[in-house]
Amino acid sequence: NSDITVTYTYTANAAGGEPVVLATKDAYSITGFIRPAGTTSDNDTYRMTDYINIAGYSQLIVHTDPRTASVSPAVFFNASKEYISGYTAETIEEQDFTIEIPEGAVYVRSSTVNANTSLKNCSIKGIV
Repeated sequence: NSDITVTYTYTANAAGGEPVVLATKDAYSITGFIRPAGTTSDNDTYRMTDYINIAGYSQLIVHTDPRTASVSPAVFFNASKEYISGYTAETIEEQDFTIEIPEGAVYVRSSTVNANTSLKNCSIKGIV
């Protein structure tokens, strides 16, 4: 009879697992918004996130309220924080946007309208 040691390795959101919360409403702390082209605008009507690390994920579920196609729910950057691409919402009301992460993306930034009801529900979740 011998002793057996078993080591478990946990991978966040392994295939079929629940999405992992990467950011909540508190991350939307910067006044202004980010456009799908990666440029920002200082505007009291909106809030945006700083760079959020998304390395290791293939999709995001971003719950936000862009209110206009000029405001992006997700803009992607590489490890050097250089712009890769931005997502343009087809519908512009508060909802979950499921977005494929482009190759080479390590960071995302997101925007939402600065309305109490919209802002309190904001989140970014990663899917492996």
